[in-house]
Amino acid sequence: MSDLWKEVTSWLAEATRSAIKETEDLALRGKHRFDVLGMNTVLGEKFTVLGGIIYAMLVKKEAPSNIFKDPRVKKILGEIREIETSLKEAKKKASINKTETKTSVKSKNKKSTLRKAPKKKQRSAVSRPRKLKKAT
Repeated sequence: MSDLWKEVTSWLAEATRSAIKETEDLALRGKHRFDVLGMNTVLGEKFTVLGGIIYAMLVKKEAPSNIFKDPRVKKILGEIREIETSLKEAKKKASINKTETKTSVKSKNKKSTLRKAPKKKQRSAVSRPRKLKKAT
């Protein structure tokens, strides 16, 4: 009986270690994805600001060649470059982490048990008249 108990406890310990590892991997992947999402948001905001500055300059009838000489435009372009490089690094981390995560053999070989719901029959273009209730 004690051998059975030892097997059960060792199996539980291994299952717990495996679950902890999988949870850590998924949490790390989620963190990287969240970082990428945040960087994309900041990048979009920078492009919006850049577009606003360029539009204001064009409305003032400034020559397009002066746009890249403007210090505000240079500053925002530099910020965009920095964000894009850090975004590339974050995407690499997210993809590396994705390949490191091991899934169980069962989940790879298991067929999907979800089935599509049957399609509802479409009603004809001509609808049936409804019976009206008599007012009392």
